[in-house]
Amino acid sequence: MAKAKKLKLVRKRIAKEKGKILLAKDFRDTVLAILLLTLIFAYNFQNPVGTVNSVIPALLAVGVAFFVNKIAHNLLASKFGCAAYYKLWLPGIIFGLLLMIMGFKFPVVGLIIVHPFAFGRWGFKSRRLSMMEEGLVGFIGPASNIMLAMLFSLFPGSFFSYMSFVSAYFAIFNLLPIKPLNGYRIIVWKPLAWFFLVIINVLIFFV
Repeated sequence: MAKAKKLKLVRKRIAKEKGKILLAKDFRDTVLAILLLTLIFAYNFQNPVGTVNSVIPALLAVGVAFFVNKIAHNLLASKFGCAAYYKLWLPGIIFGLLLMIMGFKFPVVGLIIVHPFAFGRWGFKSRRLSMMEEGLVGFIGPASNIMLAMLFSLFPGSFFSYMSFVSAYFAIFNLLPIKPLNGYRIIVWKPLAWFFLVIINVLIFFV
């Protein structure tokens, strides 16, 4: 009994430490991603010096769109007994910065990584996500940004138009059916759901 109790305490301590490490990395990558995305959206290709004037609006729009997406992922992942963390994606950062210089905005500098486990009281609680659960976790991210874009579009003024644009822009790139983006998870699970989100997002841009 004493050995079993000691083993449980060790597992609990290891789980806590691993959880703290992942949370610290999640926080670091989230902050860096918001700064990178703010730069990408604020950068003025025709007048780089004028970028400074766009930093605050870009930071607000990026911050809101980013956190709504992240919170939606986290809530659904936790419902399925998983842990979701944000991780920077080096190819996305390189593409984003290179295309930014050429006047194009590529807003995928990181990814939500869903771990098929959660940190329980005595260690890891492992489970395998089904295809439907994978698809729903992928679906909730761009869907939340589309809903946010629709909400902002109801209000008049250039500020709300910009907020709506940034959120919808996030969603359209997140829907690219390329692994490891959410679009890939959705299209593998249910192509019609992916098509529905794409159509709604396109309508937000042009209507």
